[in-house]
Amino acid sequence: MNKIPVVFAIDKNYAPQLSAVVASILKNAKKDSYLEFNILCSGVPEDCLNKIQNLKKLNANCSFNFIDVIDLSEKFNLSKYDTVERTNSYITQATFYRLFIADIFKNYDKMLYLDVDIVVLKDLFDLYNTDLGNNLAAAVKVSWLVSQYQKNAYLKEGMTFRDYFDNVLKLDCKSYFNSGIMVFNLKQMREENTAQKFWEIFNGGTPFEYFDQDILNIVMSGRIRYIDKRWNCSLNDLSCFSPNIIHYLGISKPWKVSQTNQFWDYWWKYYKLTDFYTEEQKAVYQKLKRESKYYQITINGINIITLQITADSFVIKIFTIKTRIKRK
Repeated sequence: MNKIPVVFAIDKNYAPQLSAVVASILKNAKKDSYLEFNILCSGVPEDCLNKIQNLKKLNANCSFNFIDVIDLSEKFNLSKYDTVERTNSYITQATFYRLFIADIFKNYDKMLYLDVDIVVLKDLFDLYNTDLGNNLAAAVKVSWLVSQYQKNAYLKEGMTFRDYFDNVLKLDCKSYFNSGIMVFNLKQMREENTAQKFWEIFNGGTPFEYFDQDILNIVMSGRIRYIDKRWNCSLNDLSCFSPNIIHYLGISKPWKVSQTNQFWDYWWKYYKLTDFYTEEQKAVYQKLKRESKYYQITINGINIITLQITADSFVIKIFTIKTRIKRK
């Protein structure tokens, strides 16, 4: 069997989303893959944990290891990261767990980290088996940042993407990666004491916009193995036709809003397989489906034409060419 250790970090609010991810992984795993799910969790009720474990009914080749972060906080002194103010928001210590995976899982040399706003459409062994060499991790570049940098577009009021990358991060935007799907070289990270480097940067007080993702990019700059973007296909990437992992970045989460893209229904497909999908959730799905103003024509699994109707415009996309027509 090919053992694949996977780690997630959740609180009580994201147990349902985690269940959808796990369902998608188990349904698309090969027969010779064994999934070891390690879940860093905080305040998750026992009944929710049981519902997650019940996903073994989809594929018995898996195990669940729930790790209470209260114990971790004491063991690794993580309380010092709790409730830190940043640009008018508050970051709890849960944000930082993936920064310390190498120290938390000392018996592992390598692990796969996944966010919970995703669905997985392919067996994960090829991703986990990525040859890292002496790199600290493997990840997918954030391709859309390059155009924003070149246009000198605004990241927020008073700061452009160019200002942020040149003067705050001091990084080349062409090498910036998304940290939602990563293969960590834990052995190398421990040898280089990356946890200490993470803390030193955090303690410097720089107001990061993408916070722990920015910190990961700074510490791991020049030490990343870049992988095929199909392993982290965001909705911003119009060229990603056949994704291995769909990443629902931004505010348009499929469990919150009606259909806005061709990948919306994938999440519900796997969520329906979980014990969290109740009659109440079925009503939510049907309501969002009725409200959808998104239409598509697909041939052999490839999205050819899409039409999205919004309050002020029509958005038409043919293959990767996208046009917005404003209502009069």
